[in-house]
Amino acid sequence: MIMRPPARIFHFGFFSLVILQSFSCATLATLKKSQHTAAELFEYACSPGQGVRTASGRIAAKVSSSEFSGQFLAHVLADSDGHLKLDVANPLGGTQVLIQVNQGNYEILNYADRDQVPQIGRDYWGGIPLKWASSLFLGRIPCPPSDASLRLDLGTEGELIATWFDSNENDRQRFIYRFKQLKQIPWPSSLRWTRDAKNSSQIDFEFESPEETTRSPEKWEARSPQGQVKVKWRTREITRD
Repeated sequence: MIMRPPARIFHFGFFSLVILQSFSCATLATLKKSQHTAAELFEYACSPGQGVRTASGRIAAKVSSSEFSGQFLAHVLADSDGHLKLDVANPLGGTQVLIQVNQGNYEILNYADRDQVPQIGRDYWGGIPLKWASSLFLGRIPCPPSDASLRLDLGTEGELIATWFDSNENDRQRFIYRFKQLKQIPWPSSLRWTRDAKNSSQIDFEFESPEETTRSPEKWEARSPQGQVKVKWRTREITRD
């Protein structure tokens, strides 16, 4: 396996700042059969990005949805309290579009249009639940709570099927994870999320280029029938608890 140099870690009081490198994703082999139990695979699926407090840096992104569409570079700041800010720069380096997500609510400000009223919304963007927005930029993989309603099964091709009942929404959700091998350890390379509620939906996630220290994907995309988001980190720094 080809690896980049190790991460550089700087300590500041109660947290550390980590400048990250990634593995070469092209060398990861698909995990078809596994000696691991479903519970062990669930731990591997949900371990990337755990303990990351904030993530910031520069991304290249492509978005297609009714809320906002375009291909752009942006500065990003995400934190573990559910806040996310994307500052899309204009050719001169100033802010052209500011996108902010705060615990399931979003606001889009277009500075190129002085007369534009801020666009606001909640819960979903392009069919993708905003409850995962900051977590995805922190480098985490969407996972259900590990409570009594969670059922874990192994699929015939080595995939993990996690079925969870959300009692608040009276909604059964299914998380299907597929894995690749990262240094002989399963790493979640894709996820299909579905729900059985009245407004049933499906989202497909693809993850690439895991970082060496956090196992977080440097590239990811999310697709739903209503939209698509592609993200690739150019530079990324994190703080950890």
